[in-house]
Amino acid sequence: MTNPAEQTEEPPVAPEDAEMKEANGGKEDAVAEETSNPASESVTKEEEASNPASESVTKEEEASNPGSESAKNEEAAPADQTQEGAADLTCEWNHANRRVMVYGVLKYIKNKDLPKMAKKWLASLEDPNSIVITKWRKAPQGSWVVLTCETEEMASRLIKHINDNKLTNEKGNELTASKAQNLDNKRKRDGDDDGPNKKRPEPLTDDGVRDKLTPLWRSSYSDQLDQKLKTMIKRSAMRICAETKKKFLSLQREAKRNKNCKSVELYAWLKSKRSIPVLDVIKSPQQNAYRNKNEFTFGYRTEQKEGDEESKQIPSSGFLAAGWSGGVSRPHLCTNVPWEACAIQDLVEEFLQTSPILPYEAKTHCGLWRVLTIRSSKRTKECMIIIQHAPPTGGLGGVVQKEDYSNVFESEKQRLVKLLVDRDLPMVERPVEVQESHFPLRVTSIFFQEYDGLSTPPPEHPVQHAYGKMNLMEKLGDCQLSKNICHVLETHLPRNEI
Repeated sequence: MTNPAEQTEEPPVAPEDAEMKEANGGKEDAVAEETSNPASESVTKEEEASNPASESVTKEEEASNPGSESAKNEEAAPADQTQEGAADLTCEWNHANRRVMVYGVLKYIKNKDLPKMAKKWLASLEDPNSIVITKWRKAPQGSWVVLTCETEEMASRLIKHINDNKLTNEKGNELTASKAQNLDNKRKRDGDDDGPNKKRPEPLTDDGVRDKLTPLWRSSYSDQLDQKLKTMIKRSAMRICAETKKKFLSLQREAKRNKNCKSVELYAWLKSKRSIPVLDVIKSPQQNAYRNKNEFTFGYRTEQKEGDEESKQIPSSGFLAAGWSGGVSRPHLCTNVPWEACAIQDLVEEFLQTSPILPYEAKTHCGLWRVLTIRSSKRTKECMIIIQHAPPTGGLGGVVQKEDYSNVFESEKQRLVKLLVDRDLPMVERPVEVQESHFPLRVTSIFFQEYDGLSTPPPEHPVQHAYGKMNLMEKLGDCQLSKNICHVLETHLPRNEI
């Protein structure tokens, strides 16, 4: 047994030294041994001459003693080679430490001109071939370029060369270079790190939810109309005119360069001060509870009652006002959502409190319930519900679902249908005052849609009819419309009849 205190640890080898040593095939070690003991070669030859059978005897001893040091080294060699190969493969594919960001280049340089530009930067080096650039990439109209060097040491020398020599672009502006940001750092910066130290977003207040979902709720209806009119003028009418004039200007420039191209004169209507007149927004006869289609995402909402030290995560459905990480928000705060949608959301949340099946989580791909879609008609007194869910045995994704709901899914499905259709939809209590009419309403049709993908299913994805009618009837003026689950018709009926 050796004393651990007497063992000495060799200093780590720099990546450049390791690569040079590997490229020389270990010749440096051999040269060092020969230099430290110049008589070793002659002594070895004399011993071999005096005992020609020594080599064979040594091999026989190693074969008869598999526990010897040399035998162990031979057995360990494949594992070491495997680890070295894995490390080399990792280094080969990890380009983050070899990327260099160069800022200050001209916006309109094309990617095909980047090699010539980089060659010009390297021309001032003593040996321009000492830095090898393998890849070039530049965003359209971007003032930066990403260069990938052959080694990390070359990337460091390129950064030092650009910054120390104060290289400039074609206009004489100074260039700056730095290491490209690592992908892991970018994910942490963007909030995609799911580590234990990640700071979860604070739950939104009631006003915060309304600010996200209905940003104009603080303004009066007349102010909302004025703001919408200004938005239409700025983002639609003025943008159309600007893009059209830009096209005419490019045609005129092309005509000056090319004699075969004819110059096109600007249209007369584009020469006026207000080329596209925008009429005033017509007031809607119904300003609250006008949505006849609502989609709620299944998830968890945060609730903290008085006296509770910590908040609770309650299975529910609603809007993603704070994004995927912030949970769902109930629709009761939104004045554009009708009471029947809020009543169905209450019933579904009541069902989730006692159900062993959990809501679907997009990050882990666990759980089952995904999206709740509600379509209603106040004129025909009909209501259709579509419930999208993952397969009971688990959907696609990077995380394997531990729960298998196939034994309880059918019974829970029937219990949910019974809860929704047994009686008229209950009245709801809302924290905001909404001017709307209440009337007896029942769910007339229910569909389920199984989807094992990661995003949203295509419109033609099949559904399973579970209860009631196949279509929902709607009246628009003198017309009577029949809508199924594939129809995307979402209209403001009183406004469309004006």
